[in-house]
Amino acid sequence: MKIVLPALAALLMNLHSIYACTDFLIGCQDGATVHGRTMEFEFAFPWVVGVVPKGYKETAMLPENCQNHSPLTWFTRYKILGIKSAGDFSNSNRSIVDGQNEAGLSAGALWFEGFTEYPDAVPEQHCSHSIPHMQLINYLLGNFATVEQVRTSFKYDIFPFVWGQYVTYWHGDIKINKYQFPLHLSLADRSGDSIVIEYTKGKGRQVFDNKIGILTNSPPYDWHVLNLANSINVQNQGYPAKHVTKQGRNYTIEAFWDGTGLLGLPGDFTPASRFLRTAAMIRFAEEAKNAKDGALKAWHIINSVDITKGTSEDYTVFSVVKDLTNNIMYFRAHDYISIRSIHLNKLSGESGKQIPVEDTFENSVKDITEDFGDNW
Repeated sequence: MKIVLPALAALLMNLHSIYACTDFLIGCQDGATVHGRTMEFEFAFPWVVGVVPKGYKETAMLPENCQNHSPLTWFTRYKILGIKSAGDFSNSNRSIVDGQNEAGLSAGALWFEGFTEYPDAVPEQHCSHSIPHMQLINYLLGNFATVEQVRTSFKYDIFPFVWGQYVTYWHGDIKINKYQFPLHLSLADRSGDSIVIEYTKGKGRQVFDNKIGILTNSPPYDWHVLNLANSINVQNQGYPAKHVTKQGRNYTIEAFWDGTGLLGLPGDFTPASRFLRTAAMIRFAEEAKNAKDGALKAWHIINSVDITKGTSEDYTVFSVVKDLTNNIMYFRAHDYISIRSIHLNKLSGESGKQIPVEDTFENSVKDITEDFGDNW
């Protein structure tokens, strides 16, 4: 039987500022858009990928002060392909953490510790038009086709009132009671338009046009944009040899190899460093010709921010690349490192089938020994 262990307090302390995620956009020469991201945790939830059919009825959870009101309900306008946890989450086990819909809209939740603040209660006049932050991606992907539509709903104040949901879940034998996941959202569509949605202390909801096309974690998005100035000297061309003639000395400093233009680019896993590193990779990498080329480029960029277990408090539990033009999701996990794909347009979405994101390393390896034959 599961019990609450004394290690609960230590685990809750470790939940502070340990989860790293990196999210980015790639534009292609033919107009295609690719959206990539990594998902990091200290431990692995049983993540699954599944389809929400068009016309599916969703019901928003109500906060405690609104239990006498009718909840917000909606029927999904678009078919959705999303990743969620299949773990023991009270009242939130349908929450999508990353996904895309058939209209080409993509959304992902990233850790935003130390700055997030959601209302715990909802004004009574908003009770029947409110939604918990854990269901935001479900609502966005189910109701909108473009980022501009989302902006419009904010502008005219028709977007639901968002409140902070506390969840209860099990981590092994440890029961975590009423924990609120601090999240901000990355939203993009197949045109390449993108915004960041944050709910911050003292400021409420903030919506940023994501002109950089990158999001990591804390601090807020606008801080990371300013911090790009700290890598202004980074370039993809190596620096030429330096000839020094001073104080009677004459010598030359030459680089051992290419890559001197990237000297000073941080290699650690902090949010600020991953933001700068991803910006440099996208800026200098060869431009993708089409969506397939963009997906390949995205996987190579993901390799630059992939966190190996043990090198940090968290590690990369899965990574996703979404082709928003052709409605294809590519994904891989920590153990199952081969890339799999799902074509949303080919799925009816009626079966309700869910596929585990993770599998064994052995199943991800293709043995080609027999390709050598017997005569070599």
